Amino acid sequence: MLTILANAANILSATMSLLFGLVYLFRSKFMNYHSATVEKKWEDLAPQLQTLILALMRSLGGGLVSVSITIFYLQYQFHKQHQSWIPLAIVICGITLTLGILYAQLSVIKKTKGRPPIFSSLLALVLLTIGYFLNIATLTNS
Repeated sequence: MLTILANAANILSATMSLLFGLVYLFRSKFMNYHSATVEKKWEDLAPQLQTLILALMRSLGGGLVSVSITIFYLQYQFHKQHQSWIPLAIVICGITLTLGILYAQLSVIKKTKGRPPIFSSLLALVLLTIGYFLNIATLTNS
């Protein structure tokens, strides 16, 4: 049962990251909260600024996709082999990226009118933490 719950927590977190990453990777303009942050519509931005924003979005999107694929793979390997190093690798990969995103989101909330989707980042952080402890519990019960 612990293995199923650990798998579910980490897979759900990775799925959220993958979906968010794919949106950021393939969007052709910024999100609504970006518009609120810069207090301009996409069409009103200079082409160079549009390019810079899309580049930053695609960088974040690529990072999210990469980390989510890593978590999928590592959780699958842990499910099959129960290697003790895998839970720590999953939590380091996921939480490092998530904390960076939370830091960026909190600075946007504090300094602008933009309201990024902070709930999804907090949920990912909670799920990764739960997945870590459930994976560790799986090791001790094996």
